[in-house]
Amino acid sequence: MAVIKSFDSLMFTKETLSNKYSLEAIRAMRKDSSDIENICCMAEAKFNYSAHYVELVTKTKKPFDSLEASSSSAVSTAFNMNSPVMIALTERGRGTRYLAKYKPYATVLALTRYPKVAAQCGIYRSIFPLICNLDNLEAAIKDLIEEMKEMKILTVGQNIVLYSGIMDELTGTENSIKAILIQ
Repeated sequence: MAVIKSFDSLMFTKETLSNKYSLEAIRAMRKDSSDIENICCMAEAKFNYSAHYVELVTKTKKPFDSLEASSSSAVSTAFNMNSPVMIALTERGRGTRYLAKYKPYATVLALTRYPKVAAQCGIYRSIFPLICNLDNLEAAIKDLIEEMKEMKILTVGQNIVLYSGIMDELTGTENSIKAILIQ
């Protein structure tokens, strides 16, 4: 259940630690930590992300605000394209948090110029924040894609999804989704 709910840790309750077997429980958890990690990895591999997405979209109260609508659409695009990576450009992290809510199978790289936003995005499942200069977006994204190709995270012919929630002086916030073919 902890894996399905996307918990990043397990914690003992007060009742467990106050009984006469508390030290044994801690020793067992430490001893079996690699087994627990293997079990979590196997459970994660069996999790049906697309079914979870459909269920979540169906059960979420409508109408969505524009930010949630664009974020859920970006996750849907990543599913439909079998994208291994999503790149999210963010200044406040709100759209990126919605991406995490809809649990994409893709790894989400959150690019921001603000350390506080990066720290906040880093607590969400499958979100990996990167602090970078966003003044030349095109160059930053091209460099990141080239690095991922060198690391064999991306291969030619795959698609990635670029999600942007950058502030716009004219409209307040611009949320856009762009599919990029890796060449």
